[in-house]
Amino acid sequence: MLILTLTNATAQNGPPDVPGEPSEGFGQAFDEAANYDSANPWEDGSNAGFGFGPWEIITGGSAGAFIGDPGEAEIDGLGTTAFGLFANPIGDNFVNVGRSLSTPLPIGGTFSFLWGTNFTTGTGGGDKGFNLIVGGEELINVNQSSSDTITITANSSSQNLFTAYGTDAMEFSFIRISETELEVIVTPRGSGDNFEATFDIGDSAIDFFQFYASDFENNDVRRQPYFDQLEVSFPFADPPSQSALNLIFSNITDTSMRLSWTNGDGDGRIVVAREGSPVTFIPANGNEYPADSDFTQASDLDDGNKVVYEEVSNNPGDTFTVTGLSPNTTYYFRVYEFNRNLDGNDDEIVAERSYRTFSPLEGSETTLDDSDLFLSAGTGLWNAASTWENNQVPTQDANVVILDDHV
Repeated sequence: MLILTLTNATAQNGPPDVPGEPSEGFGQAFDEAANYDSANPWEDGSNAGFGFGPWEIITGGSAGAFIGDPGEAEIDGLGTTAFGLFANPIGDNFVNVGRSLSTPLPIGGTFSFLWGTNFTTGTGGGDKGFNLIVGGEELINVNQSSSDTITITANSSSQNLFTAYGTDAMEFSFIRISETELEVIVTPRGSGDNFEATFDIGDSAIDFFQFYASDFENNDVRRQPYFDQLEVSFPFADPPSQSALNLIFSNITDTSMRLSWTNGDGDGRIVVAREGSPVTFIPANGNEYPADSDFTQASDLDDGNKVVYEEVSNNPGDTFTVTGLSPNTTYYFRVYEFNRNLDGNDDEIVAERSYRTFSPLEGSETTLDDSDLFLSAGTGLWNAASTWENNQVPTQDANVVILDDHV
């Protein structure tokens, strides 16, 4: 397969920085060949869609990118206008076209397009296909070379996508079903079943894609691949672009502690706590999680992860006290920002809630040992029993905690 050097945009996690308003009926990103004409040609640096970065077109030798009619290549299902590539004859001729996603593909999001191919590249060992890119590195590759077989490669493991000849344009859908899983669904070139598979992608921020072609045997137009209808759809609110910052622990006792932080740019946020080990829970878009600041009463979501706080606000700071903790025990926390969509009555459409799961604010703190511990009950004299919980004045060697608002 051909993988060429590309200039990759810095990954972002916020709302798309779009060049224009979204078209009615489309998602958070869309572009098609019909958006380009002689007054607005498809070329390096052009961008007639929204939600994507500008096109990066790199060529070598006798190769290029064009807007044309897939029917001339006897490809069905792409209409009369699509993006096309040529690279012929054999001899270091290549074309590589790619662009960034303004927002890395979020959980629940789908990146889709149509791609059509008819004849193979021929006997010269050329290639044509598609790459899904993360941080400049190939994550998923789809490739056709000198046979009708089209392969898909992920995690350095290849398998056949389709082996039978056909001229129907294939619809590719890449669906991020979780933080670490990408589902791929592809319609066939002709008769037969869809290709469906799920790949482990770690916590990759999918932020770039690339179509390519190289070294066709000759200039037969039926070797030229075409693609169109590039779209990113997302059935949720746009995720926040900034996580919360500056987690601070205070008023630490044997059974409680106060957390405070600076909010990110979400409409709200949840705090997840776990005893003894780092938080592993990742909230799923479209879900609301009941919170209880009493750790013993909060619901166990999975493996000891509990939501102990939820706030729907855009205040510049936030704080709460978690209780029900065990003495001399370390607790771990994560703050997840989320955005909401509202209905006509300004009520949240919970099914469209969207969490920022990249780089959440996190931290940990250990509760105090409960042996010989004295806590302040209010502001007062040191030697007054009413100043202390249980009405007991601390001894000279006692462990003392004076809460912030009791000074």
